[in-house]
Amino acid sequence: MTVTTKARAAKAVAATGKRPSIAQDEALEQETHFDFRGTEYTIPAPLDMPVEVMELAGSDDTVGMLKAILGEDQWSGFLSDKPKMRDLLEFAEVLSEAAGFGEPGN
Repeated sequence: MTVTTKARAAKAVAATGKRPSIAQDEALEQETHFDFRGTEYTIPAPLDMPVEVMELAGSDDTVGMLKAILGEDQWSGFLSDKPKMRDLLEFAEVLSEAAGFGEPGN
């Protein structure tokens, strides 16, 4: 979640007592930031993701999906640490949680 998104979320919580939904975040067209083992990654706003992400949706191509979401530079950065399969699965879970994949509206 970006600092801007966090600030808006904090205001919404203060005003309503609950955090904006992922769908509301999407409506704000906010990119999302998350940390994985000391490195910050950025996920584009949903409408700014490459079309390839939609093409891969529902497939078993986890690596292709992560690569499409992150882009070449961030993906290369992830690979530079020589991750193992368990690292990849953990990374995919963290990214998925940060992006709100699997939540209503996604």
